[in-house]
Amino acid sequence: SDVCSSDLPTQQGANAPFVPFGTFVAQQPDAKGPATYTWNLSVQHQFGKDWLLSAAYMGTQSAHIWVSRQLNPAIIVPCANGVLTSCNTTGNTNQRRIAYLANPTAAATLGPTDMFESGGTSNYNGMILTAQKRLNRGVSFNANYTWSHCIGDVPVGSNVGGAGGTYTDVNDRRRDRGNCSTPTLDGNQTLDRRHIFNLTSVLEAPKFKSTLLRLTASNWKFSTSYRYLSAAYLTVTSGVDVALSGASGQRPNLIAASPFCADRNAGCWLDRNAFGSATAGTLGNLGRSNIAGPGFFGVDMALSRIFRLRETMTLEARGEAFNVSNSFRAGPVTSALNNNNFGRILTAQDPRIMQVALKLLF
Repeated sequence: SDVCSSDLPTQQGANAPFVPFGTFVAQQPDAKGPATYTWNLSVQHQFGKDWLLSAAYMGTQSAHIWVSRQLNPAIIVPCANGVLTSCNTTGNTNQRRIAYLANPTAAATLGPTDMFESGGTSNYNGMILTAQKRLNRGVSFNANYTWSHCIGDVPVGSNVGGAGGTYTDVNDRRRDRGNCSTPTLDGNQTLDRRHIFNLTSVLEAPKFKSTLLRLTASNWKFSTSYRYLSAAYLTVTSGVDVALSGASGQRPNLIAASPFCADRNAGCWLDRNAFGSATAGTLGNLGRSNIAGPGFFGVDMALSRIFRLRETMTLEARGEAFNVSNSFRAGPVTSALNNNNFGRILTAQDPRIMQVALKLLF
């Protein structure tokens, strides 16, 4: 280790000092485990021997979702000259925290302090329509469409485990109620897609009587799938602590009728001029996860055939293509106002990928 023993605290026990203005977390004593309630209703009808149509409603209510809430936020203090920003700055955030103002001597080392609590809620309602054709005469087909909405107080699985608080307004969790989303390694991913459509089909070549056709054209299987997801919702943030509270994820004001560029594209999805910074010491009027980002679609195909070499030996040949049209599928929109690339899409999902494979079974 590069840390010398002389650098480590020598005082231990009940009177050991805390790290100056360190980060601390507390646990809600009576926290409850997350609970989810689901209900559904479906109607199905079969047509002929092959077709099945169904319509279903699905609802979900989640309660006691674990979140974190600031216990020791920085607050605005009155300034002698009446100018708020003269004595309230990001440079004295720790000195404006509740504990420090209450007792600067005893609480001087208490910095960002969050409490894990089980107060988050979310709900989901969706209609699912399905049409299915069972495999017959070499053709099968399945299509489904979902119209749904998911809304919650906080991003699911949000900042629990960190500090800074889930809620931008520690006194009003409803201010952060918005479309469901979850943080991932690739950035925030929306869980609220209003429209989802999937289509898959399989075609099997018939067994021809002609020897030549049977050897060259029989037993081929062609499958394709199409998937469409409507807009993913994103949150525009100021990127700085405008409210001077020490909380992250603060949002600006929307000052235009529409947040979008006139011609939405990768170079300009959100219009920077549509947003304005909130007044120092206040929160903006924008909600969380409420601005539509890009949607998604994809077409994948596969062609395969099994060749029988011997009675107990077969060879399977398979070719696959993903994003067959080689279309541009946008990545996330840069949504922090203090970023020079605000409103732009800097990444894309996979281009066309093709692969072939042979598998010998014996």
